Amino acid sequence: MTQKIGIVTENPAIASAIIGKLLELENIENKASFALYSRTLPTNNAFAIYEGTCAMRKVNCQLVVFPELDLEKANRLQNRLPIATSPLLNPVTDANSIDVDLWADFILKLMSRSVSKEDLNIIAKSTEDPSQRVMEAAANPRRHENGLIAIHGGLGHMAGVLSFNDVATKHAGAIFLNSDHNVPNESEYIVEAVVNGGLRIENFPSPVKAVSDSRARILSLKPDSIFMPCNTMHWFGDQIQDRVPKEGFVNIVEEGLRSVPVTGEKINLLALSTNGSAAGRIFTTARDAIGRDDINIIYPTPEEQLIMDGAIFGDILENRNIRAAASKFQRILDNHPCDGVILGCTEVIMCVDKMHGLPNIVIDNAVAGANVAASAVADKIKDRESFWSTKRVSLINGDILQGKPSFIENLRTSNSR
Repeated sequence: MTQKIGIVTENPAIASAIIGKLLELENIENKASFALYSRTLPTNNAFAIYEGTCAMRKVNCQLVVFPELDLEKANRLQNRLPIATSPLLNPVTDANSIDVDLWADFILKLMSRSVSKEDLNIIAKSTEDPSQRVMEAAANPRRHENGLIAIHGGLGHMAGVLSFNDVATKHAGAIFLNSDHNVPNESEYIVEAVVNGGLRIENFPSPVKAVSDSRARILSLKPDSIFMPCNTMHWFGDQIQDRVPKEGFVNIVEEGLRSVPVTGEKINLLALSTNGSAAGRIFTTARDAIGRDDINIIYPTPEEQLIMDGAIFGDILENRNIRAAASKFQRILDNHPCDGVILGCTEVIMCVDKMHGLPNIVIDNAVAGANVAASAVADKIKDRESFWSTKRVSLINGDILQGKPSFIENLRTSNSR
């Protein structure tokens, strides 16, 4: 039984580096949950603690860690959840320091409840109320003066962490990622639903309730914009929106297709994605929703799609064999001459620099969604600086991985057999 850990930082690179290290050290996809909260603008310590721990409480974290604070500072600050720290740990000041490894190991032990008493300090929840000044600041509807972008992760932890890192390069404000592991497999459910003509599914549980409950908790933070970096889950869009508000939600599948330039001619796009995305025809649905009749979506054959899923779920998620997966994706790409390719799954994105002969248009829907989320928030706030330069872009060839965090390269290097 694992417990959910919240990580609060001022520097988002530190938060994503720690989780990235966890993904390197241990396969936590199906057995751990976590949440990340960062403010890229300085704020006072008391407010950061209050806001960060309130956010973690709303998404059901049991403990919260502040890797940038030393034990003495953490002891002095009032908080809303127990803070876990260790006398053996130093504050993290650099996302590339050895302290990131030590904090990652500590958090892994916290998740599995295997940390020893000698290595653990729990600063119990304060019985005192926060100061009036902090309460007033937290109640202010403009408390995130540069906006709050929320990322609904957990449908594959890597997708959420990559998006968290990406948003941090485009958004000068608060960023929140909620990543729960206990969501039923959406791809299996969709395939079964399509086979059964949309009738009640007996073999696989629906992920809708778990995802809707998670979305509702995220929305309680009142983010200015929210997006979900999992392409496949967009098949359930209407079912989720029947349960929770749609306001501020960015549909990454639609935004990825909107980024495709209009040429006046038919544009053929090959969709490399999970079997669920292909069976559910989510890219066709998105194309129709935005009125892009000039785009033709090409899906792999059923036999090729089985190979795709074997590469995604077997080679990468289970065995971390990036090279084997890339080889399979390459064979499918070679079979389908096209004008562009949709990297419709995080695991495909991880392999793209090992592929060759990519077409001119290469689309990462999660990046497109992050661009639009940052743009939407920037349009809402006043007195802002122009902290990012592009809105909707089609990413070309090998440039798709530019700016990705170092742990992606580490995964490729250490597991590319």
